[in-house]
Amino acid sequence: MINVQNTLVDNPMEKSVMDSAQRTASKGNPRGAERERLKKVAGEMESIFVKKMLDAMRASVHKEKFIDGGMAEDIFQDMLYDKYAETMSKTKSFGIADMITKQLERYI
Repeated sequence: MINVQNTLVDNPMEKSVMDSAQRTASKGNPRGAERERLKKVAGEMESIFVKKMLDAMRASVHKEKFIDGGMAEDIFQDMLYDKYAETMSKTKSFGIADMITKQLERYI
């Protein structure tokens, strides 16, 4: 059986989601579970995007060499910015996860 929908998709990310949805649908998983999984992954993608944005913002700020925390400070700041990104994406203030979910849920 050839899936026509799969052959018309150019975006590899959408194709991957479609393939995954087809595999799980054949196993008998309900669509609601797939939607929840898509929402979770979309939220994680938004968090990664926000983290990259915050890292770029942090890199643009001049650091004073007078008080340098060294590698420990860098690790702490990285973990702190991970939490910032996670919190910011959970508040849904960006809406990226919602857009990703809306775009891809039609393939489930």
